[in-house]
Amino acid sequence: RDITLTAGSNAAGSRVYGDASNPAVGYTVGGLGMANGENAQTLLGFSVGSNANNLTNAGVYGPGDANAYKVNGTSTGVHGNYNLTALNDGTLTIDRKTLAISADHQEKSLGDSFIFKGTEFSSIGLVNGETIQRVDLASTGAPSPASAGEYVITIANAGGGSFNPANYTVSYIPGTLKVVGSASPPDLPQPA
Repeated sequence: RDITLTAGSNAAGSRVYGDASNPAVGYTVGGLGMANGENAQTLLGFSVGSNANNLTNAGVYGPGDANAYKVNGTSTGVHGNYNLTALNDGTLTIDRKTLAISADHQEKSLGDSFIFKGTEFSSIGLVNGETIQRVDLASTGAPSPASAGEYVITIANAGGGSFNPANYTVSYIPGTLKVVGSASPPDLPQPA
């Protein structure tokens, strides 16, 4: 009796970059199918799994890829009353991890300039010990002529370090630059 085995695929959203394990999936029997209610897995002694781990990049790993779901522990050929003609891979989808990067709030004195180094930020969501080295930061309140008040610090373009932006869905959260102090009163003419 000719049969095929096909590994299952994981559901959308069930596996995220950095997860230590892959969701369990089933399998389907094709061809003429099993007879008399027999269980293919019990008879053939196979398992279904993926080699992907917490370091495997986000993406879709389909049939033929090393990280696809595979039927393991059996081979094609005759097994008792069954002729296993094909082992087919399933698809593993690894979604991007959510990463929030926030500009740190800053304060400067009126009349001073504020120079961003690109390190004035914090992040939530990095995995695997990964790091971000720098971001682009800017504010219209940074130059010395800026008046007293609060200004938005824009943040973008995280880079450097060990993280791969392709593994994350990045959201940037602006900060606030506060310019404090008051302008000196104008010099009054001195009496003669």
